[in-house]
Amino acid sequence: MLNSPWFTVAGRGSRLRVCLFGLLLGFLGCTPGLKDPAPAPLTVPELTAEAVAEKIASITRELAQTAEPALRAELLLTLTLLYTHPDNPVPDYARALECLRQYARHDPQAGASGDIRRLTALLAAVTEKTDRLSRLAEENHRLAAEGHALDLKIQELERDNRSMKAVIEKLKNLDIRLERRRNRLE
Repeated sequence: MLNSPWFTVAGRGSRLRVCLFGLLLGFLGCTPGLKDPAPAPLTVPELTAEAVAEKIASITRELAQTAEPALRAELLLTLTLLYTHPDNPVPDYARALECLRQYARHDPQAGASGDIRRLTALLAAVTEKTDRLSRLAEENHRLAAEGHALDLKIQELERDNRSMKAVIEKLKNLDIRLERRRNRLE
């Protein structure tokens, strides 16, 4: 290692070039130490189910009173995370998606990040599936009600059918008696 050009007098030009190259990279922001710090990961605060609802209400009130874009963006991101919180008894993915889209409008640079874009796509897919599930549940409820109504109609028709069979049986008996009387009279 002591024989390397770095430690010899003849290697002074090389050392100068390496130093200049390092400075150039530093000024251009190509070195890992000089890059902007990575954005904080999307973290979900530890809350109970009751605390989630309270926190959503307090942040919503605070958001209504805040005009500063950076603070609004932060509140919108927090609301997104709370609406989708695992301990939220009634998660609202559609509202979370709307909050996340508003967040991206308030902070376009952060909104264009990979995490936010992925979360937006996931929330859009979950919202679509949730809406479809809701529509299917409504249709299932409607069809169940129709089925119940049809069951009642079937029961009514069966009663009518039994009643008509009884009347037909009586008419047959009457016809037989009349036929016997006619045969006796002849």
